[in-house]
Amino acid sequence: MARYNADGSLDTSFDGDGKVTTTFGTSRDEALASAMQPDGKIIAVGLTSTSTDIDSALARYNTNGTLDTAFDSDGRVSDQAGNFEVAHGDSTIQSDGKIISVGTLLFSGNFDFVVARLNPNGMLDNTFDGDGRVRTAVGTGIDEARSVSVQPDGKIVVSGSTRVSSQDNFAVVRYNIDGTLDTSFDTDGKVTTSVVIGNDQAFTSEIQSDEKIVVAGRAANPGFFHFTVVRYNPNGTLDTTFDADGIVTTSVGSGHSNIVDIAIQKDGKIIAAGSSSNGSNDDFTVVRYNANGSLDTTFDLDGIATTPVFSGSDLAASVALQSDGKIVLAGQANNGTFTEIAVVRFENDGSLDTSFGGDGIVTTAIGTGHSQARSVVIQSDD
Repeated sequence: MARYNADGSLDTSFDGDGKVTTTFGTSRDEALASAMQPDGKIIAVGLTSTSTDIDSALARYNTNGTLDTAFDSDGRVSDQAGNFEVAHGDSTIQSDGKIISVGTLLFSGNFDFVVARLNPNGMLDNTFDGDGRVRTAVGTGIDEARSVSVQPDGKIVVSGSTRVSSQDNFAVVRYNIDGTLDTSFDTDGKVTTSVVIGNDQAFTSEIQSDEKIVVAGRAANPGFFHFTVVRYNPNGTLDTTFDADGIVTTSVGSGHSNIVDIAIQKDGKIIAAGSSSNGSNDDFTVVRYNANGSLDTTFDLDGIATTPVFSGSDLAASVALQSDGKIVLAGQANNGTFTEIAVVRFENDGSLDTSFGGDGIVTTAIGTGHSQARSVVIQSDD
């Protein structure tokens, strides 16, 4: 984890040098997402692995970067969920301080959605489906949960992908506050959407102020993956006011492109962040859509902004909006030897913000090998 000042310099009040590393197990530990509590404490979720198992992992940090010992006594929680492999890829904080994390669970030889809710002290919340966890098979194949949001009424929306006849489709599941499936959402709490005849993979979702659900990722049509955004009405039907059929695909670059994260502006415009191919490698990419799904041509003239960080592949993983409307992307950039954490900040019009690192781009190496960012959050002081 790294924390930056508003000008892009490392914040040395955060663990002395602006960087923190945390060990869970004896092998691979990966933080895949993060969330900020109202009190400024930071939640990070992901996985920890041994030679034989993969478990979910959660850590909570104080504002100065130290582990919060009020969270399960040492600031760290790992959940084996029995004898199953489980990894959590996203998290959010409820208004009551409870922590929801979602991921993928290996159960009886197949992968299903898994949702866990923890009390603020790090213990599983047994008011949520009896034991703090819910497993949901969306289809009969591989189901992968990648994103979670909470509606104003407390209902929980989880999005990801489900395998149907050897092809992936977008999948959205909505739960009631107690963890039961919400049958007012497409009658059974589950919706799947085939965008094209090919692999459609959802990586992120957000809930609009009107409670419409925006889910984004990629769809292969034709040949290459393209930016893909799908919008649903609150009852789970496709929103036909969004590009006439509820689905927008955008060809970006000269090869594969995919959305990994989205953010909704106050004016309803949708910021979609990810990467696109320039023909030889990948660049950070931002696309801004109007509320009706059309490209916003006030954003970098055509609605699309791409930025190379180094000369190798640069992959954005997360986006966040500052209070002043500036757009922050974080991910990884290959310096020719290793990948480094890369942060890029754009002005509201799609141009690079030169007040950030001098050119809008900041890279940070942590450790002696590869490092990468999977999530970015903005503190109240930006």
